[in-house]
Amino acid sequence: MAKMVVRLFDAERKQLDDVVDVNVIDVKTDTTRTQLRRQKGKKTFTIDDLRPHETYLVQVFPLAHRPVQQFATLQEDTPTNVHLFLPIYPDRAVATFPLYGQLDTTLRTILDNSTLEVDPGATSLAVVQGATPGERLYAGLSDLQKAGLLNVYRKLAATPVGDGMASQFVNDLYRIRGDRFFANVRLDFRDQVKTAVKGQRFISVDGALHNPPTGYALCDSFKTTESYGNLQLTFFASEKTPLEFRVDTDIDDAGGIGHVFQVLRNWLTGSQTHPYDIHQILAFHQALKPQYDLSV
Repeated sequence: MAKMVVRLFDAERKQLDDVVDVNVIDVKTDTTRTQLRRQKGKKTFTIDDLRPHETYLVQVFPLAHRPVQQFATLQEDTPTNVHLFLPIYPDRAVATFPLYGQLDTTLRTILDNSTLEVDPGATSLAVVQGATPGERLYAGLSDLQKAGLLNVYRKLAATPVGDGMASQFVNDLYRIRGDRFFANVRLDFRDQVKTAVKGQRFISVDGALHNPPTGYALCDSFKTTESYGNLQLTFFASEKTPLEFRVDTDIDDAGGIGHVFQVLRNWLTGSQTHPYDIHQILAFHQALKPQYDLSV
């Protein structure tokens, strides 16, 4: 007979701090071989008396993370190790954000230069205390806005463009949302990204779904080439001189939370990507952890 050893981890590859149910299903007969209930996620699960060379489906149902599954074909002479990675469920996550003074110097400079627009129908940003304009702006953001800001900035700061990183081309921000931010950028940013297309770090994509701000026209859109968690930069050019560029900057999930972690289909929705999902994709798939923590 064969043996399976199951270990569970979170998106940061740490032992899973959650309570789980574990099912092991015999794929050939479509019968449940093992059911474990209310187990500690940090435990190592050893499943004995399985048939060698047969395929089993391991399903894990946690309390505060998304349920996942993985197929495993068993070896005969040695235990088959099965490692599953579970992203946190956004509605059950608690985010801990850094203080303003702990942010990257470049990001603090960008925020100090920024004045955020208020969307039609939205309430004005809260008036908060702070030593600098950037500190006051940061303190007035909601948790989802902070998560979106730190997700996108982390990706920008790790994306080579020209002789530096993409974050160095951002002058200031004029809108921040949970899934993206909108920025005024250096005039040479677009040309540097177009050069990066030749180096296969970016590809040109359709930006038609991105609406230009008033007084600007859509000109180009580019996306980095990773399988999941792509940075997309959509450029808008001013219609009047002098020429200026604004950029809609977002991270494209493209189903990543389901594919990267093998999340069970019934626990996915077609709604707008949650910024905490982007955090988990960047941390796991690209080893880029945004500068905030998620816990349960």
